[in-house]
Amino acid sequence: MRKIIVLILLTILAITAHSQSRLQVENSYLSINLHGDISLHNLDRKSGGRALVPYGNNTLLINAGNDFTGGTQIANQAFFKDYGMVLGEQMSTTVFGEVNRLIITPYRHGSGTWVVSSRDIPSAAFLDFSYGVNKGLLTIKHQGNIGIGVADPQNKLEVNGTIRSKEVKIEATGWADFVFAKDYQLPSLEEVEAHIKEHKHLPDVPSETQVKEEGINIGEMQAKLLQKIEELTLYVIEQDKTIKEQSKLINKLQERIGD
Repeated sequence: MRKIIVLILLTILAITAHSQSRLQVENSYLSINLHGDISLHNLDRKSGGRALVPYGNNTLLINAGNDFTGGTQIANQAFFKDYGMVLGEQMSTTVFGEVNRLIITPYRHGSGTWVVSSRDIPSAAFLDFSYGVNKGLLTIKHQGNIGIGVADPQNKLEVNGTIRSKEVKIEATGWADFVFAKDYQLPSLEEVEAHIKEHKHLPDVPSETQVKEEGINIGEMQAKLLQKIEELTLYVIEQDKTIKEQSKLINKLQERIGD
């Protein structure tokens, strides 16, 4: 008899649970509608919405429509909110302190982890690659500027360190062959000497102060150095002509003396 009563009660409970669209425990409840949408609500925590929704193309939506406005978090290792995503470590700000949009720590090596993060400031957006305490190893700015060890690159490529390469090709906008043009006014050596005494550097060549403050344009500097080499070549040619003329005069004088 007891077995029959238990079976009847279980049957009633099963029928009731099957027909029930909402299950509530104190201030929390779970509901499911005819579309299969599962909603979770907690009145004390002031949260609730469509937690799971079967969608088209055999897709399962989690936190459909962003009903849970705080985002979706899986344990402590994954967090999704708005257009941002944090994987591996939840952080409120990036390594540089700006607004966080994306942080990914895909791999831990020893005591450090790789971190890929994006950050925004009012005037620019950046994508940073860091490792452990080495913040901002590589930075890509939204205009396409790339910085290696530079947090806010102002040029297409900025490197804070040594560059080693087997070959570097620079497309110069101009060259120094104008020195050999017939109308080129070659400065006299007296003019060059006066400039050196006054300015302590060659004409058309940046000073030490300029180089320290502004750096140098390699292509432009190579052209200036070539200009000086070509000018020096012209000076040597002129001196060679002078020496040859002087040699002729000396020979003539020696012939007269000999006679």
